[in-house]
Amino acid sequence: MIEAAEHGADLVLGNRFTTKAGRQAMTRVQRFGNRLVSKLIEYGWGFRFADFGPLRLIRRQALDDINMRERGFGWNVVMQIRAIEAGLRIAEVPVRYRPRQGGKSKISGNVLAAVCAGFGILQAVARLYFAPRRSPIAGETAAATGKVRM
Repeated sequence: MIEAAEHGADLVLGNRFTTKAGRQAMTRVQRFGNRLVSKLIEYGWGFRFADFGPLRLIRRQALDDINMRERGFGWNVVMQIRAIEAGLRIAEVPVRYRPRQGGKSKISGNVLAAVCAGFGILQAVARLYFAPRRSPIAGETAAATGKVRM
């Protein structure tokens, strides 16, 4: 993870799909959701993510640049979309899977919570898709600068 940041990445994301154990640990719903959201972002922003996984590292200046305010379900997707819009250098790196030490996931272990999370994530993607695009120039929208990415 640190290596990717040392090589110039502004946002480093953990990718669970690179290992068999990581893929097997995810539920069918999680795998489907990852693929769906990745396709939607690829369609809307032209960037394909492999995973919306458990780990993200972001440079402090980059975090300030994307002006994160999201607090609900979908905050990680908002972060990744805003990173694209800001023109950040993004790297996905393999992460190892380790079983939980204790307890059960509050989201993936509960069907209702997984549905709520999925709805929140899709709602966040739709909201950003139909909002004016942000440009890499702080505070300006892409529409104002003519740099709309489709």
